[in-house]
Formats: sequence, structure tokens, C-alpha cells
Amino acid sequence: MRRLPALATALLFAAATPVFAQKTDIMVLYRGDAITGEVKELNRGKLSYKTDDMGTLSVEWDKVAHLTSTNFFDVENARGVRYFGRLGASEEPGELLIVLADTVRVRMMEIVAISRIQASFFSRLDGYVDLGFDFQKANRNSQLNGSGEVGYRGEKWSGKLSGTTYFQRQEDAAGTSRNDLALQAQRLFGNHWSALIFGSLEQNESTGLNLRKTIGLGASREIIHTNRLTLGVLGALAYANEDFVDDEGTTNTVQMPIAADFAFFRFDSPKTDVTSNLTVTPILNDLGRWRIDFSARLSYELISDFTIGFRFFDNFDSRQPSTGESTNDYGLTFSLGYSF
Repeated sequence: MRRLPALATALLFAAATPVFAQKTDIMVLYRGDAITGEVKELNRGKLSYKTDDMGTLSVEWDKVAHLTSTNFFDVENARGVRYFGRLGASEEPGELLIVLADTVRVRMMEIVAISRIQASFFSRLDGYVDLGFDFQKANRNSQLNGSGEVGYRGEKWSGKLSGTTYFQRQEDAAGTSRNDLALQAQRLFGNHWSALIFGSLEQNESTGLNLRKTIGLGASREIIHTNRLTLGVLGALAYANEDFVDDEGTTNTVQMPIAADFAFFRFDSPKTDVTSNLTVTPILNDLGRWRIDFSARLSYELISDFTIGFRFFDNFDSRQPSTGESTNDYGLTFSLGYSF
């Protein structure tokens, strides 16, 4: 099936589908339950399925034996191949029929993403917010940490906005702060390839960094994408403007970040989410200088969508311009969070 004609045909039929159509999709579980509702999406091994009586269910994908829908979907398998069409019934449990001009049979455990064509912008968002606070009366030490991320994935584009913040204050002592904000947009291609543009703002008093502004272009590819884990790599070329304490004026640098992203998710109790990122950045116009940034987040679900978690970070700069400041900053934070 050719991708562009298939997508155009699916969009044409989807546009003719009534917006307020009744919930007529059918999901059959391996244990025999048949549930009528509406398929919303499949993401990270969980099928979002809306019903009239039980609200929106989050069903583990490996528990689903059959799935049918007269709506039109974008279906992606683990190799990055995408299909467009209705979801048809198969006589074989664990097999999905994708019906448009042709009918394609796909093993359900090979499918890693299903998204409704012409779904609303907000229905395609997911993310989390974490917040932690600590206060010690003995030395009047208070700490506040927070992090968050919101992501969007459409048929051709995806995007992500993320940030972290940390403030520490103590009576009769100098405090410290660390903040960063990053925005990324990706143009999606076949076989898990994508082109991206990104920008970020960073500040860290521990290393003497007043502000670093970065913008860049690059390419990325997901090497592994299953319903349990993902592993992706990225290479880019970036420009940065840096302002350090004790450094006269600002410094412009040309950078070549190389990164790896890993994510693991388990939906058996307790639900677990592990994500990590490692970025190595040589500075091309300051040979011998390079940076390493590592972060990892672990979260456990306490009750529906509310989590408890830990985040570890380590930032290293081999030769940062600010004299007398540390070249390395690392830490571990604890927080409560909410995922959506």
C-alpha cells in the first residue's frame, strides 16, 4: 500500500465521518470480555478506550485479542511502517486487519502506535508534572524542585516542551539555583527517522552559568521501539551563546551534540516509568572543550495517574569559562507527580 495515496484516502473518508458518531467500536479481551466503546489511541503499550458506562479505560495492549472500528486510524509497527484505514475483525486472535483500498493483516504485538486521523490537538498530548519541597528547621534550609514535560505526536509532526527547576536557600549562607527549558519539533519520516529543530535555555549557579541560549538542527532515529521500551539516537549541529560569571561579555560557540534517549515502561502493578538521556557535546570552535549531560527519571504510580519518583542529573563541562566555579554539578531529587 502506498503511503501518500492511502493517507489522502483515509483523510477523505475521515472528513465525511460524523463528529458525534455513536460509540460502535468493539474491543475483545483474551479473557472473553467484549466491550463497546471508542478507540482513542495506542501509546506506550496502553490502549485508551472510551466507554459510556466506565469512562475512559487504559488497557494493556497484550490483553487485547480483537479490535474493530469504522473510524480511520494511523497505525505504526515496530519497524516504523505506517498503515492507514479502518480496524477490521480477524478470525485469528492477536491479529488486526487494516482496511482501506486493500486489507493488510498485522500481528497486534508488532503494533506500537495507533492514532485517530483528525483527532483533536489536545487528545494527542501526553506528559507529566513533578514537584518536590524540603524544609529543615535546624538550619533554615529550604529546597524546591520541579520538572515537567508535555509532548505531541501527529501524523507528520511531533513536538516536546520540557523543563526543570531547582532552588535552595539557607539562612546565613548563599543559595543556589538551576533551571532549564527546552523546546523541540520533529518532522517524522519512515523507518523511525526524523529531522528536528530545537532550542533551549539553561542557567546554573553551581557552575557559574548565568545563561546559555542554544538553537540547532539535527536528525534522529529510534533504533528500538516496542510496547515496553524505546531507544533512540540523535546527532545535531547547534549554535550557543553563553554568559558565565567572571567572564567578560558572552561567548558564541558551535556545538555538535550527540545524544541517546532510553525509556522503559511497565504496566503491571506497580506501574513503572523509567526515562534517561545522555548527551555528549564537543565544542567545535574551542577544541578540547566538551560537555556531558545525563539525566534519569524513575516514577511509580501510587493511585490513578499520581506518581512518586526520583530524578538524577549530572552536568559536566571540561573547560567552562568561569574561573573558580565547579566544572561538575550533580544531584538526586525526590518528588510527587501527575502524568497525563
